[in-house]
Amino acid sequence: MLALVDAARGFSALLSNTASATVVRAGNKTNVIPGVAEFDIDGRTLPGQTEDDLLRELRAVLGPGVELEVIRSASATVTDPFESPVYDAIKRQVEAREPGAVVVPYMIPGFTDAKYFSEMGARWYGFSPVKIERDSGIKFADMFHGNDERVPVAGLVWGTEVLDAVVREVCA
Repeated sequence: MLALVDAARGFSALLSNTASATVVRAGNKTNVIPGVAEFDIDGRTLPGQTEDDLLRELRAVLGPGVELEVIRSASATVTDPFESPVYDAIKRQVEAREPGAVVVPYMIPGFTDAKYFSEMGARWYGFSPVKIERDSGIKFADMFHGNDERVPVAGLVWGTEVLDAVVREVCA
């Protein structure tokens, strides 16, 4: 059942705008109730959604009396991988090391600097290869920004070799 809950959370971030209160500021004394509380919200929009769409959703949930201020904003990035020498090189290099592997474009719900580079016209691929052995007990989604953030050393070595080969092929 827990696996279904984890999958649902993962798919939710791929199917809707998201917002997480990641920094909270309020009072500074234990015996005084603060008059104001501030939250930094990490909001992420889906491709095709705007900052205004996310703000409208937040206002509907938070209700009246809550002031929202955008500190930094960038649109979601979309890169069409097909008919691309970079995507072709990624496929060739992964398949050479993992026969039968299928390289599939995937939407990453996390933040990357791709947003800013894409605004300058760069095509961006979130290719960060790492190999996780089936019997390792490691779940991909649990590796990032958690209490035990890590990647397996052997998987990192494998990924570094693949990335190096892709860069060399593209630059050749």
